[in-house]
Amino acid sequence: MPKAQRWAQVIILAAMGVYFTYSLLTGNITNYIAQKFVWLTWIAAGLLFVLAALAAQSALREDAHDHDHDHDHGDHEAHEHAHHHAHAHGSGIGAWVALGIVALPVLLGFAVPSSPLDSRAIEGDVSSDLGSITTGDAQVIGTDPLRRNVLEWIRAFTTTSDLSSFNGQEANVVGFIYRNPAMDGTDQFMVARFVMSCCVADAQAIGLTVEWPGGADLAKDSWVQVRGTFQVETADGMTRPVLMAYEGADGVTPVAQPEHPYLYP
Repeated sequence: MPKAQRWAQVIILAAMGVYFTYSLLTGNITNYIAQKFVWLTWIAAGLLFVLAALAAQSALREDAHDHDHDHDHGDHEAHEHAHHHAHAHGSGIGAWVALGIVALPVLLGFAVPSSPLDSRAIEGDVSSDLGSITTGDAQVIGTDPLRRNVLEWIRAFTTTSDLSSFNGQEANVVGFIYRNPAMDGTDQFMVARFVMSCCVADAQAIGLTVEWPGGADLAKDSWVQVRGTFQVETADGMTRPVLMAYEGADGVTPVAQPEHPYLYP
């Protein structure tokens, strides 16, 4: 491998280690993977630095060998050297392409600001059930209702055969504003969250329907705390609990994005 490619490999490995470490220290890593897998990223960052050190050590040895070889290089080998250089140049293009492919994610990682998913990542509509989400054996029925998050409320809805039992139950949830087309221009919106099982690739948006006077004026993707009581409604043949937010600031309050915006089943 030519000298420039050897050192490019070292730089890419080190840059990947730096990016992983930066993402871990800033907390941005949880924008991409679930919290329970963060420890694996620490191991990956350490291995990348070890590989970069080994690659640098190898490059230094090869540089020293090339330097010693140059002292013994006679004029009678000039033709053979030219032939070898031409062959290396041809095969080196492929190596540079491969290095570029590996380096591209690192460059994008540094160039594009890290942020959690928002409504732009939602395809179709926000789910109001857990049919396609693995929820494990967690139980929330006995949980204080005022401490339940969006995921726990939806789990509670799907584990009962009588949704009317939720009429009048008080809720206090945090999420971002999302509207499906049918909600445009109305006082209804969804307080939504993304559920992540492993990584951002499997993230799925879920939400609770909220009704609040002035809901139409809330900015999409803004984070809010919603407090109110549920009222079960039937529309278009579908029965669902709607969170009727209290009027005024007691019902919907702007809040900062949580440190960990994703929920985990």
